[in-house]
Amino acid sequence: MQIIVICLSPTFAKINHKFSAKFKLFLQDFCFLVLLKRKKRINFAVIMQQAIPYTLFRAIIAALIVLMSVLTSGRTVAQSITDKKIDSLINLAMHAPDSTAAELNNDICWKLRNVNPEIAIQYGMKGLDFAKRTNNILQEVKAYAFLGVCQRNLDNFDEALKYYKLGIEKAVKYNVEDQLGYGYVNLGNLLIYQ
Repeated sequence: MQIIVICLSPTFAKINHKFSAKFKLFLQDFCFLVLLKRKKRINFAVIMQQAIPYTLFRAIIAALIVLMSVLTSGRTVAQSITDKKIDSLINLAMHAPDSTAAELNNDICWKLRNVNPEIAIQYGMKGLDFAKRTNNILQEVKAYAFLGVCQRNLDNFDEALKYYKLGIEKAVKYNVEDQLGYGYVNLGNLLIYQ
């Protein structure tokens, strides 16, 4: 079997003038991988006539466009909801008393860890600061863990290791068992990422 990459040319978009301008632009840049048993190259018009009927082709393209738009809009909606949740947490954290500010800043750090680890680190440092000020051991241990994850996501493995160790030491000292477990998991993941 030979794989032939066939790009739709601008002339193809003129085949059916019912297509919208946006769809025509999409077709101009859209490429198909066509698996053919033949060794000679054939043009798109021949594929249209021999491989699949034109109406079937139109149905496939329409289904692809619908699927792409649904997937993209779903991702956009999900991202919008996430952004609103993070914005709400940021507003709460800005006006929260020190006793709850550590937890809120840590939550923001965790939610941003994969999306924007640099910003997440800023909130993690705030969470760590509030946790130390209020002597909130659980939030302090979480802040170390979250900061380590953010540093790992930025490929700063030495910094990640430093935060993981601090979190594990604190978890052992104050018997915070669940965070101790997460700390060891994070260490294992760090070894995998390196």
